[in-house]
Amino acid sequence: MMMKRQFILLQHLLGLRSSPLEAPTFCSLPNSSIKDIVFVCIDTEFISDGRKLCHQAFQFGISMLDTRDLQSLISTPQLAPLRLPDLLKTYNFCAASPEYCLKVSNKYLFGESETIRLEEIQPRIQAIIPNRDIVLVMHDGNNDLRFAKELGISIQAICTIDTQMVAQHPLQLTHKASLRELLIILNCPFQHIHVAGNDANFTLRALLMLAVRNPDVLNLSEEQLAAISTFQAVAQFPRLRSKVENPRGKKT
Repeated sequence: MMMKRQFILLQHLLGLRSSPLEAPTFCSLPNSSIKDIVFVCIDTEFISDGRKLCHQAFQFGISMLDTRDLQSLISTPQLAPLRLPDLLKTYNFCAASPEYCLKVSNKYLFGESETIRLEEIQPRIQAIIPNRDIVLVMHDGNNDLRFAKELGISIQAICTIDTQMVAQHPLQLTHKASLRELLIILNCPFQHIHVAGNDANFTLRALLMLAVRNPDVLNLSEEQLAAISTFQAVAQFPRLRSKVENPRGKKT
């Protein structure tokens, strides 16, 4: 039942369904049923050796999707080729040895991975998160929440959505899918899983593809159908190439 509620809430936030019972109250964007929110996805990666977090090789990834940017893209689809690459604002922070951070950086797909001291992660993350209505997104996020709390990171979210939980209802899954499995099912491009920033970005892509499942059961307007096309375009936009795949930095 919880899985179905999360799925219905997701569709409501993206303007594809009327308000579910017991849903948080959100403001809608002007002339739109899409809610005025920012999806903030976090992911952590670490070397599990039984020690406390402060002694581990650690990554913190964050990716954000502003529904104002989504609505702008829906309204001006002709600009999609220019806007799609930067719609998901993604960051990766690595607190570890230079060798480990270089390995991570070579596999990070969305810019430069930032090498940082563990105690510096909290102020950097807090500075990135906008002062807006936030919906926190994770995939099997219990450890991510635990480490965020240990680092002192506070994300004041109105609600939380876990894509592992959401997926079970529209996909009729009888098990908890890994992020890799979910991306394959949803036909989302991906590479280099287990780099935190990559996973945060891919989780938001999966979120959008889950939201558009089963559109035939909804009585959708032309505007909502246009929104679905945009969500799919964002989710399935070709992934970038890593430094490993493109070592000379050539544009592809």
